[in-house]
Amino acid sequence: SSNAEYITDAAHYISARYDDVLAVIDAQDPDVLCLNELNGEWWSYIGEALTGENGKYGYYGISSTTGKVASDLKVTSDKWDTIPMVLYKKAKFTPIDQGSFFCPPDDRGLATPNNWIKLEDKETGGRFIAMTQHLRAGSEANNQQVRIDSAELILEKLQEISDNLPVFIMGDFNCYSVKDRAVYLEK
Repeated sequence: SSNAEYITDAAHYISARYDDVLAVIDAQDPDVLCLNELNGEWWSYIGEALTGENGKYGYYGISSTTGKVASDLKVTSDKWDTIPMVLYKKAKFTPIDQGSFFCPPDDRGLATPNNWIKLEDKETGGRFIAMTQHLRAGSEANNQQVRIDSAELILEKLQEISDNLPVFIMGDFNCYSVKDRAVYLEK
């Protein structure tokens, strides 16, 4: 899992990093990949390269602000309109189900979606759920509480959708301290 991150300085701007990001993905060749902080500009480039006509990945994700699925997103300059994305190898997996739910909003009113997809291995028939999440950043007490509330909601929702299948939660946990109770997701 990785954050694409929206950076505006020239050396790190999105267009300066496209090829490097794709080279890392190509070199690692993951069966399942989760990406966070993809805005419309990122998705218009990475989405085409990874999931387009010649791409080997299928995907699921909805926008953090509009709730639209990634295929409906257009290039935007709004850095807060991001997509937590789950990608999977189309040749290896069949998507069985997918969905999203939003974490509680932070003090700015921003809520992030948790996007999940249930996959079946085409060779073995084994099934599992891959989910990406992005817990609120910041070491302040209010952000810690939002992470705790989000972690509790994630566990509750996963119990509803998991059908006792293995679940892989990927993304940005934003834990700032071992005392940050959001780490109980490890349990």
